[in-house]
Parts: sequence; C-alpha cells; structure tokens
Amino acid sequence: MPASRPLLALALLTLTGCHARYKKLAPRIGGVRPAVSVPGAPSLHLGQAAVPEVGSGNPVEDVVDAAVAVGTLAQAPKANGVLRRAVSPEAVAEALEASLLDAPLAGALPHEIGRDGKHVMQVTVTDYGVDVSGGVPTFFTSVSVRIDRKRDGKRVYRASTTCSEPLTDMPSVPLATVQKFQSLQGLGEVAALTPDELAAVAMVGVERCGQRVVERMVRHAS
Repeated sequence: MPASRPLLALALLTLTGCHARYKKLAPRIGGVRPAVSVPGAPSLHLGQAAVPEVGSGNPVEDVVDAAVAVGTLAQAPKANGVLRRAVSPEAVAEALEASLLDAPLAGALPHEIGRDGKHVMQVTVTDYGVDVSGGVPTFFTSVSVRIDRKRDGKRVYRASTTCSEPLTDMPSVPLATVQKFQSLQGLGEVAALTPDELAAVAMVGVERCGQRVVERMVRHAS
C-alpha cells in the first residue's frame, strides 16, 4: 500500500497543475465547442447480485443467496433489454451536448461554450447506464473532458466526472443479511419500467451530469 503513495501524489500534482493551467489560460481562449462522443452501449451494473456466494455455511444466508442467484438470472436479461432499448449512445450524446451548451452556470466561465467555439472541448462518456448494486437503482454517467488549444494542441483542461441519479424511490428491505436482496429488488424495478419511462429518467440524469461538468469547470477556473 505505501508504494502507491508516490503515484497518488504524482496524480494529484498532475491534476492540480492541469487546473492551474486552466485557471491561467481560460480567460484567453475565447470559446470552446463541445464534441461529445459515446463509444458504447449502456451498462447494467449488478454488484453483489452478479456473483452470489452460495455455500457460506449459514443456512439462512445460503437460502437468500440461492434466491438472489435465481432472481438475478431471471431479471438481469430483462432489465438489460429495457436499458438497451431505452437509451442509445446517440441520445446520450445529444442530451449531454445540449446540457453543456445550456448549463445555468456556463455564463460564470471565463470563456464561452458554444457551437462556434474556436477550441474543441472533447467530452467522452466513458461509461453510462444503470447501477443496482447499492439497492436503489441509479442512472450513472462517467464523463472525461479535455480542452486543447487550437494553435499548438497544448492541453488547457482535463477532468473526469461521474454522476448518479436515482431512478425510483424504493423502500429498504427489512432484512439485515441482505444488501444483496436490495440489488435484486433494484433489478425488478428496472425490469418493470417501459423503455419510454427509463429513457425519460435517464435523459434527466445525463442533462444534470452536463450541468455538473460545467459547475466543476467554474470551480477549477476560479
């Protein structure tokens, strides 16, 4: 573990240096235009429900684990199918770009974000989809942002953000042994949604994530 500290310190120094560069150069770049890429389909993160541990020696826990295993096999494909039909890479890219352009705090930046910006603001969605591992199904969006100066390609800004928005309010399961059962319940909630219902909530999550990206840029520029 101690051996990882120099690497962590280097990462923090690099990140701090990047934000210091952005703070210095942002007032001079005039404007950036977002170029959003979403390279893959949405993911369904199952967490503990994906790998049930049957055979703990505790009969009650083993019954629960067996139920989770069966339930996961039944619910996961349906939930994943709803997710794939509801959320496309193209829809995520369109919603995220619109959010970046219209973010409430965009006017607080020392430069503009607009379709005619001189410099490219490369926004890559590295992962997105539904996570049920915590019990409450959430739509998550992981975004990497990079701005390079057009003149010489020098990096002006780099940062990563992960956003999570709850899909539905769910009662907690009153059984201490199973956080796992909560994951199973979350799968059921997702599987029960129509593609249109899931798409509506997912797009809200993507739009809010765009706003958070801009909020972080404002903090890094100040």
